[in-house]
Amino acid sequence: MEKSEINALMIQFANKIPLNKSLILRDKLEKSTEDAKIYLSSIYLYNPVVVIFLSLFLGYFAIDRFYIDDIEVGVVKLLLGWLTLGIWSFIDIFLCYKKAKEKNFEKIISVIS
Repeated sequence: MEKSEINALMIQFANKIPLNKSLILRDKLEKSTEDAKIYLSSIYLYNPVVVIFLSLFLGYFAIDRFYIDDIEVGVVKLLLGWLTLGIWSFIDIFLCYKKAKEKNFEKIISVIS
């Protein structure tokens, strides 16, 4: 891929992957083929801002976990979260945000590989 294409993809993915993984992603993009660009445009990435809003407003019902396809933890949170008196929902705001970015990074790397 050309440098301009790599830079455009890095800008596109900047807010959707962990900051500490951006150098790894740039390295993988430099080594990838032209077909990877086509595949990258078709994958669905989680929006971390949406995850924050879901966590804030519907986190008590584990909607944030279901959104990021963390079904098992979502069911446990839904069934047992009330035992923590809302502490789990508060902490999960940050955990789901990080998990969404990690899952996005994993999806991108799997498409490139």
